[in-house]
Amino acid sequence: MGGSNYCFSFAAGGMAEWSNAAVLKTVDTLRCPGVRIPLPPLGVPESAPFFYPSFLLPERFFLPLPVNKHGNMTPHQFNDIKGWFGDYIHRFHSDDPAFQRNIELKRNHSFKVWENAAELGRSVPLGNNDQLIMETAGLLHDIGRFEQFRRYGTFSDKKSVNHGALGVEVLREKDVLLELDQQEREEVYTAVGNHNRKQVPDGLGRREELFTRILRDADKLDIWRVVTGYYCDHGETNNTLQLDLPDEPRISRQNIDDLLNGRMADLGNLHTLNDFKLLQIGWVYDINLERSYQLLRERGYLDTIFASLPDTQEVRQVRDMVEGYMEGVLSG
Repeated sequence: MGGSNYCFSFAAGGMAEWSNAAVLKTVDTLRCPGVRIPLPPLGVPESAPFFYPSFLLPERFFLPLPVNKHGNMTPHQFNDIKGWFGDYIHRFHSDDPAFQRNIELKRNHSFKVWENAAELGRSVPLGNNDQLIMETAGLLHDIGRFEQFRRYGTFSDKKSVNHGALGVEVLREKDVLLELDQQEREEVYTAVGNHNRKQVPDGLGRREELFTRILRDADKLDIWRVVTGYYCDHGETNNTLQLDLPDEPRISRQNIDDLLNGRMADLGNLHTLNDFKLLQIGWVYDINLERSYQLLRERGYLDTIFASLPDTQEVRQVRDMVEGYMEGVLSG
């Protein structure tokens, strides 16, 4: 019960400019197993400035993680939640093939994110009770998607509602987590409600921030799986999956500039499917755990997305930047 004493070195905070020498010294001083600070792209002089998204590390992540002394979640409770989840999804069953395809897409995604969250939690490693909380957040993270699609016929939050916030509403309304300790419930609500925000908000407790960051990694890993499968399929167009964006060759310059400067693209700048692909590539700057980077490389998701983009000088520049960034992280 409770959790282990953890040492964390994942990135948090705002944009900061550091020389490579200063960053490497900080890495050498503060690194802990399991989670690693992003390193500069290879070939960049140590004296050169390099922009790190979400850097510098707050000292609170090098202290033992507070233990929830009242936490008592059990595997039996998790199995009950999993059973409720299956029953809830069944209510959205439709004889409309297009509608049902998207419900199944999110059902399968939810189970895959649960699996990712479980693996990432073990890599930290989390204690038994915290592992169950992490897996619960993984399974339920997209619970708002089903009601969102039923009401609005889209997975675009911009055209409908914030599905993370809607998910928390559903969980509270249905009393899904009623048997859990209050702190455990709030930790799941916080992770679900923040998993889809562009950045992790300031002011979260260390436990809530940890669960949120692991969940965001787990979610991105499976979204990459889903979209790369779609880009390779060359079958029927799924406008819902590509947010109703037109599949045109053009790419917005702002999105290119964002990625070349170590920033994620903004949802507000998506005008084509290729823009959406760049946004998905830019998530590499918002990964928190070393194990997440390892899985991203092993599964080849970024290679697949790059291969689906036009072979232009701008895209090649972005690829060089992202591959250098990944190499720096994984060779650190």
